[in-house]
Formats: sequence, C-alpha cells, structure tokens
Amino acid sequence: METVLKAIADWIKGILTAGIMSNLSGLFDDVNTQVGNIAQQVGTKPSSFEPRVFAMIEALSRNVVLPIAGIILTFMQQMMAELLKQNPAPDKAQNQLMWVQHMNSLKAQAEELVMTELIYS
Repeated sequence: METVLKAIADWIKGILTAGIMSNLSGLFDDVNTQVGNIAQQVGTKPSSFEPRVFAMIEALSRNVVLPIAGIILTFMQQMMAELLKQNPAPDKAQNQLMWVQHMNSLKAQAEELVMTELIYS
C-alpha cells in the first residue's frame, strides 16, 4: 500500500512541478523580453526618440539655456573679483586653509548675490 501511495505522491509531485516550471519559464521569458526592450531603449540616442522633440530641446538649450548660463557665470566672475577687491584673501602660500575658507566664503556671497539679483528678481 505504501508503494502505491508513494507512486501517487510522486505522480502528483511531478504534475505540480511540471506545471510550476512551465508557468515560471513563461514568466521569465516575458520578463527577459521586457528587459531586452528596455535595454534597447536605454541604449538609443536621445535624437532617435522623436526627432522633432529632440530638435526643440536642442534649440532651447543652445538659444536659451546656454546664454543664460553664460550671463550667470560672467556675473559670478565679476562678483568674485569685486568681493576679492573689497576683502583681500590671505596669502595662499603661508596659510592655505585660511585662503580656501576665505575664497569659499566669497563664493557663497557671490552665489547669494546671483540668486537674489538674477534668479529671484
């Protein structure tokens, strides 16, 4: 009798294992296909997504973002130079840490001026 029960248990176990494996293999095939599609999309250049949208973003970047960034950088350099004239830095060769601290302080002041004068106004 135990042999018959063991045979039935092995048969049910085989059926369940085969069903689970077929479901999982189909699931993994679908996941692998989706991962492949995503990897292919990630590997494409932005210009190949939608050429008109890419051209618009590129034009905005060249005609709007870059000039604004140039204005901000120029203003920042001018403010740093002006602040450095008003607050001369310590000798860099004698006290490097004080020089770095001083320059970081001037940079923070210049950034604050850029934010209040150019960005927030």
